[in-house]
Amino acid sequence: MAGFRTIASWTPYDAVFADNSTQDAAYLGFVNLRPAIVFPKAALDYYVYFRGIMPQQYQGGSIRVKCFGAGNAATNIAVIGAAIQRHPLNDPLLTLSYGTEVIDQLVLSVNWTCFGSGEISLNTAAKRDSVEAGDMFTLQFRRDGNNGSDTFTGSAYVFTFNLYEYYS
Repeated sequence: MAGFRTIASWTPYDAVFADNSTQDAAYLGFVNLRPAIVFPKAALDYYVYFRGIMPQQYQGGSIRVKCFGAGNAATNIAVIGAAIQRHPLNDPLLTLSYGTEVIDQLVLSVNWTCFGSGEISLNTAAKRDSVEAGDMFTLQFRRDGNNGSDTFTGSAYVFTFNLYEYYS
């Protein structure tokens, strides 16, 4: 039977922010006392990371990442990229080599009217960096500041990140 299951969910408090000069970090902000990851609008790319362990019930199916967010802007398209880095348990150095990044449009609500959402599909082994059940992994998100399709004029505020497995 086909379906989907939640693999992991993260809140802004679970984020790991870039701390080096080669990347610009998204940052933790608040909207009406609710925590959010803030991706500023600029000609730069802004990054945030989440870490986890792939649950044992993961069957190697297509992974989708769903984000929920909002903002205060005249238009509602923010372009977000996602990539997974597999860290096998026998790799003590946590080798950095992300799978193929997938760029997609996150349709956010405008003027704080309601939450919008977007889904990014990591549907091949290359896009999932061959992650398997029991593997540690890092999930990278990036707002693509140079993408002409990103018409969200203000900062994008993302409140939750969810990882789903689709299986048949």
